[in-house]
Amino acid sequence: MIKKNLKKRVKFLSILLLLLLLLISLSIYLFKPEYVGAQSDGGTKVWKAKLYTIVKWNQLPQFDEDGNKIINPKKDGYKIYWWPNQDAWMYL
Repeated sequence: MIKKNLKKRVKFLSILLLLLLLLISLSIYLFKPEYVGAQSDGGTKVWKAKLYTIVKWNQLPQFDEDGNKIINPKKDGYKIYWWPNQDAWMYL
């Protein structure tokens, strides 16, 4: 009687451990960001994972031909773009 109960517990714990390892490996695959590089707009940096993209905006001000600063909304700071719109930052 005790051996049957022990076998059930071992089977349950091994399945639970396998599911836990699968969940951990899947979360690492989906959520681990990799550095993509810097953009040519003044140093904007990009990290990309499977489910999201992190962009650290750092745009330099733009000037016209006379040397006057062009007024445009400056993007600064970090922004997270989630899937399915994780590449939307490229078109801003």
